[in-house]
Amino acid sequence: MLKSLLLALLTATLIAGGAFAVKAFWLEPRSLVITRAEIAAPQWPADALPLHVAVLTDIQAAGPHVTAERVAEVVAEINALEPDLIVLLGDYVSQMRLSTSHVPPKATAAVLARLRAPLGVHAVLGNHDWWLDGRYVRGLLEHAGIKVYENTARSVDAGDGRRFWIAGLADLSTGAVDLPGTLAQVTDDAPVILLSHSPDIFPEVPERVALTLAGHTHGGQINLPFLGRLIVPSRYGQRYAYGHIVEGSRQMFVSSGIGNAILPARYGVPPEIVLLQIAAPGAQGHDGSQGAERP
Repeated sequence: MLKSLLLALLTATLIAGGAFAVKAFWLEPRSLVITRAEIAAPQWPADALPLHVAVLTDIQAAGPHVTAERVAEVVAEINALEPDLIVLLGDYVSQMRLSTSHVPPKATAAVLARLRAPLGVHAVLGNHDWWLDGRYVRGLLEHAGIKVYENTARSVDAGDGRRFWIAGLADLSTGAVDLPGTLAQVTDDAPVILLSHSPDIFPEVPERVALTLAGHTHGGQINLPFLGRLIVPSRYGQRYAYGHIVEGSRQMFVSSGIGNAILPARYGVPPEIVLLQIAAPGAQGHDGSQGAERP
């Protein structure tokens, strides 16, 4: 009787382990979800139309999952959403040793050149980009028509009453981040959208900023019941691992991105494109509620 129970337990364990491995190492890394969230930003003018922003981060183009064809599929999905603005939050290349292949940065940039939005495509670099060659990656993106920010800010005028600033920071782990100097380039009281590869800058971001957008964490990449998100490259652990984060009157959205770090696996954190609607509280259907459902 005991032997039969042990055999049944072992069989169940092997089946469960096999199912987990198939999902984590094959199925989920090749999936794609569109995560939608409404951001009610007090800094957004009450009479301004909402702004629709597509967020793409941590492509980390490398096999077995993130091939050039996969990046092309993601780009097509973003264009189909017809956002006003597209932001890219770094790590276009992958330095992960467990990759089966690496997509040449030039090929990735050529695919990203197909992104289309009326208010343009705006980007910052990540740690993997700098580990390879940040200046080279930046040059490829700029040649593709993408505006790249490195402790710089630009004013964006939609021509319909919506005017705002995009401020982009250097990578926190490989560069010299200058948040005060970046925000000093903002010369009026129009709302500011701050781009940062890492979310760890958020405690220093002033209330002046309407929304901070970040990636880098991959949403923890492996999210297990009771254990939580297992791989979070943040000094704050789970605090900034994923999603819509509100601290006081400051807001940040952290995307889980597309690619993988350390292991070519995901579980409970599918690759995503984020589509945000930013508006004043109460405007265009906003009821003041915050956040998005977290994977």
